[in-house]
Amino acid sequence: MTEPQSAKGNLAVLVNTTQPEYRLVPETIFAAFNHLGVPYAVCDLSQEAPRTAKR
Repeated sequence: MTEPQSAKGNLAVLVNTTQPEYRLVPETIFAAFNHLGVPYAVCDLSQEAPRTAKR
């Protein structure tokens, strides 16, 4: 599975890989996005805090 590196123009997907439910995400959510050709960028909440947009 490959994930886009740039978030520009991609759907933002927030995940927390420390949660047991995460094990289902690659085979369900990411697989569906890849199948449909939906570009996405992943932010793992266990690794980095979400950033707020500057106005």
